[in-house]
Amino acid sequence: MIYKNNPKTTGNCLCLENFVLYKIYKKIESTKDTLYIALVISKKLCTELCGNGRRRCMRTIINLNTGWKFINHDVGLVDCDPVDWQDVTLPHTWNAIDGMDGNGSYDRGSYWYARTFETPKEQAAGGKTYVEVLAAGQQATVYVNGEEVVYHEGGYSIFRADITDFLKEDEENLLVINCSNEYKDSVYPQSADFTFYGGLYRGVNLISVPDTHFNLDYYGGSGIMVTPRPCDDGGAEFELKAYVTA
Repeated sequence: MIYKNNPKTTGNCLCLENFVLYKIYKKIESTKDTLYIALVISKKLCTELCGNGRRRCMRTIINLNTGWKFINHDVGLVDCDPVDWQDVTLPHTWNAIDGMDGNGSYDRGSYWYARTFETPKEQAAGGKTYVEVLAAGQQATVYVNGEEVVYHEGGYSIFRADITDFLKEDEENLLVINCSNEYKDSVYPQSADFTFYGGLYRGVNLISVPDTHFNLDYYGGSGIMVTPRPCDDGGAEFELKAYVTA
């Protein structure tokens, strides 16, 4: 199928969680300046997953940037919502002031964030719920309801964890994240001419997906690999490969 770059047409044909994607090609014709998209889609699989309701196949992203508590002491893991901590909204760093001093004497510590959240309603039977941290400087450990779900080193990349089995059905869940920008010899860069800001300085999301979805477990990637190839006419062709978890 070939679709021109009509927003209404292309929007209706792309349901990100309901098909096995074999190839997508985008070709820009330099003479006509027109974008074409070719899709090969398994309609049968789409019908099996969605039935008559397209909404059941879509992922739900819930932003968790508000309602956080923060403490700039290494108090350890808490088992309830710490009402006496500082109220903060993400993105947040404890180096917002001292990180600008230019002499490298800013606070490099191990501090804690916490907030509660409700379990999202699954889009389809067998669905999964992930916590997504867009970046945490420079290493972080994430806990849900007192259980460690992921540890991550490196302050500049997305990481996620499948938290489906840790969630409570009828009660609020407690999400706690320990962030550290302390020196650690396994975390690079070791030194630089910029501040290693500590904290949740980009944001946090919950992602709810059906059982069949683009892979969210592979190093924070989107589940799609793009390979560009030049064309003889001066344009380019892009092959997109999708990694699907079922």
